[in-house]
Amino acid sequence: MLLIVFVAIGGHQLVIGALLDTFVRMPVTQVRWEAGTIETLVALLGESFALGLKIGAPITVTMLVSLLVLGLISRSLPQLNLMQIGFSLNSLLTLLVLSVTLGGSLVWFDEQVFRSVDLLRERLTGGATAIADASS
Repeated sequence: MLLIVFVAIGGHQLVIGALLDTFVRMPVTQVRWEAGTIETLVALLGESFALGLKIGAPITVTMLVSLLVLGLISRSLPQLNLMQIGFSLNSLLTLLVLSVTLGGSLVWFDEQVFRSVDLLRERLTGGATAIADASS
């Protein structure tokens, strides 16, 4: 789902543009790692992991609470067969929470993508913003 949003906001074009900038600014045989490059990559990976937790947390909590409630009900009322409706109830709750929280997740995702691509482009290409700048 986020891949569709990533393509819709033009993130794929930014990533490809940044990748092409690296080949212009840093030819393959002349790669130099600057002092902060590894730290930048580690920070970006950490931010990406935190973003994944932010996006997935509401659904995970919903599933946990739903399974806990269904387990307590089936334990207290064993004559009810809740396994039959449990899967559909979990799917329904997951889709409901996803539809409610998706708007906020898209804002986080949008900000993270542009910030990450700009940071990588700045770090790897020395601040260049477009291939046209390098060729002129």
